[in-house]
Amino acid sequence: MTERPLTFAFARLTNAAYFVLTSAYCLFVFNPFTHSQFIQHEYLSWLSAFVAHHAALYWVTLLLTALTFVPECRESIDSRHPRVYLAVMAAVGVYLAVHPVLPTVGETNGTLALALAALAPPMWLSVIDHRATPLRMALPDDRRVLEASIVSAAVVWLVFALGAPIRLGRVVAADMPAGWFVPALVVSAVVHLLVFLASFAVVYVALRAARALPSPGPAAYWLLVALGAAAVTSVLVGMVFAAIAFTGGVAWIFGAMMGSSVALAWAGAARHASATRGDNDPLELLLTPMTMTKAGSGVSAGILLGLMPFVAFALVAGVAQFDWNFLVQKLAVLAVWFVCFGLVYGWLAGRRAFRPTGVKMTPLVVVAFVSAAVVAAPRASTSTPAPATLELALDRYAAVDPSFRLIRDARAANAGHTSAFYAFLSANTLVSPRRVQPADIDFARLDRPPAGPRPNIFLIVVDSLRPDYVSPYNPRVTFTPAIERFAAESTVFTRTFARYGGTNLSVPAIWAGGMLIHQLEQGPFDGRDALLKLVDADGYRALLSMDSVVRTLVPARPNVTPLDVNLSAVDFEMCRTTEEIERSLDGNLADRRPVFAYALPQNIHIAVAVHTKVPEGESYPGFFAPVAHGVRTVDRCFGSFVDYLKKTGRYDDSVVILTSDHGDSLGEDGRYGHSLFMFPEVVRVPLIVHLPTALRDRVKSDPHQVSFSTDLTPTLYALLGHPPADLGPLFGSPLFVPAGSTVPSRARQSYLLASSYGAVYALLSDNGRRLYIADAVDGRDYAFSLRDHEPDVRLELTPAMIEENRRLIREQLTALAALNRYQAEP
Repeated sequence: MTERPLTFAFARLTNAAYFVLTSAYCLFVFNPFTHSQFIQHEYLSWLSAFVAHHAALYWVTLLLTALTFVPECRESIDSRHPRVYLAVMAAVGVYLAVHPVLPTVGETNGTLALALAALAPPMWLSVIDHRATPLRMALPDDRRVLEASIVSAAVVWLVFALGAPIRLGRVVAADMPAGWFVPALVVSAVVHLLVFLASFAVVYVALRAARALPSPGPAAYWLLVALGAAAVTSVLVGMVFAAIAFTGGVAWIFGAMMGSSVALAWAGAARHASATRGDNDPLELLLTPMTMTKAGSGVSAGILLGLMPFVAFALVAGVAQFDWNFLVQKLAVLAVWFVCFGLVYGWLAGRRAFRPTGVKMTPLVVVAFVSAAVVAAPRASTSTPAPATLELALDRYAAVDPSFRLIRDARAANAGHTSAFYAFLSANTLVSPRRVQPADIDFARLDRPPAGPRPNIFLIVVDSLRPDYVSPYNPRVTFTPAIERFAAESTVFTRTFARYGGTNLSVPAIWAGGMLIHQLEQGPFDGRDALLKLVDADGYRALLSMDSVVRTLVPARPNVTPLDVNLSAVDFEMCRTTEEIERSLDGNLADRRPVFAYALPQNIHIAVAVHTKVPEGESYPGFFAPVAHGVRTVDRCFGSFVDYLKKTGRYDDSVVILTSDHGDSLGEDGRYGHSLFMFPEVVRVPLIVHLPTALRDRVKSDPHQVSFSTDLTPTLYALLGHPPADLGPLFGSPLFVPAGSTVPSRARQSYLLASSYGAVYALLSDNGRRLYIADAVDGRDYAFSLRDHEPDVRLELTPAMIEENRRLIREQLTALAALNRYQAEP
């Protein structure tokens, strides 16, 4: 294999990938955020397959690694190191075969230790590779590095700019006048040049430092490897770990370990893949095979550079719908940057024509250091926003140029009171359960027996359902006839919002009837489970879809029949759940207790939709087809369930609620999913409520007033004869009031909304017509005017608007913390 460098490199990188993925899985299990989102929900089926076949894949990886040692063990003067490595790793393989480790790991410190230990084998293997291939090193040419940086900036800018017009046609709501393209392209070109010059400045410092050491060539090599490790660590901690709420000193230690492992594994593979007898350029060696120096004149590198716009477009488009807050797209962009620089660096080898005569290095180096200072400087506070037209143009352009988006989002630091406000938001986010003493939530005393017959209650919460994908809210929808018939017999609330932008907090908030302290794990919930208290007190028989969230809210009890047992979250399907409810009702006719049924079908969750194949003959112009097809399926199943209720005589004696826990971005400005977003399409939800005949004439509502999913629990209290107390704006209130009374107005109040997964908060005001978003993750604020039947309008931020909305957000977050006896750390 040493005579086949690319094969050798493949074997080494496969080895590194196996152990890095093992380490990443252990981190996913250890971290509460990723454990709840990706492990328990099993949205990543390939990760489950990796765990199931982990021991077998270990032996495949070890065999591939052993084959690279065969010539070395036969020819090397000292073959002890490869033999020891193989012996130790074989022993580990035997242990894994007998005692599989990954299926048994949990949220313990031992799992984190295992994650760190998994990174050691690639580093050990790299040490062996470096001992086996001693190379002569020479210092890289500073001018060539500078030229490569400048040309790479232009190439990367052009690679993504060429794809921008095509992406514009695919991105929802990214209308961009032609006059906006020119200033956006100019700004993009400038910031790309600044970033690449700043990178050159860092490399230049390393090369100058190497010149002062006894062996400049090897010193430069190791300093570049260290820079690579630092770069990977920074990306992991600042981008990847930040997106999964893994922060603090432990995150930096783990990131440094993983960054070092990746950099050393890459360096070890590169040494074998590009070993020569003469002096090696350390940078050229580490960029193998992108430098293409063995291809001759650089024609191959030029051809590959010409293909990069197509590669970049396909790569980003291929991951966009699977993304988490643009994380995978940003990693793809970084990969394109790295490849482009390697190709350019190789292409410039020996090309003196690219080196302008008479131009001295010193002024260019000064410009590079100024660029580094500009890139590193904090971004100006959003309390002094950029001109509205330019700001909107750059936002629209970022939606179609992921490379520009990466640079813009990376500079999220803010100065002054803006930074302090975002720090306040972060301090109240993903709070440790150990630091909270939540107060009980009691809307009413439930110590009296219910008066009169109690209706059945069927609460259907379709995960990620948007109101504009059902016909009662959008006349352009033609694929929800059953929901339209149901709406004609029910009350359609036209301005309903979720208090949280993700299932993990939105569902508990529905059961609690109000906002909760921001925790991924709610801990003991009995005192706050206002809905379960009502179900128990009024003697209901509960039929509940037991997803990973509800399992933590509702302990096992005699009156609860679990649904969707032994299914992963992605298999919670509308027809399957409603048919299970029907079987339970038919099989317990002698049980005269009323029924409370709860379902959380996943038919249109983005993790399911992206794998959904739209049948031939179905067309959904103007809609995201996989989701529209899923909504059609939900409509059919829901219609069948309503027909069943009518046929069995239960419909007119039941409260039937169709709603959602949150919405979803489906291409708006390039966004998909809900992750950390709190944009209008994520916080809007449908709410359609059918009342029993006996209640219909005794109550009234204002369906055009702002309402929330957290209003459902106090509404059920009121409908069942338990008038709920007004617990304040952080909690819900009844949507129906006695026919002779007045519906309390909400027009003058402001309401706090929050992302379920990060420090992104919003304030809803003006009866649901104004939405202000404070995004501490991205370091930006937004404001929108919400329209009922027209596109929402992005508003220009003014200092007065920013100050007022931040004040109200701070006040309501402080009140929420006080309710839970939580004191944020300074």
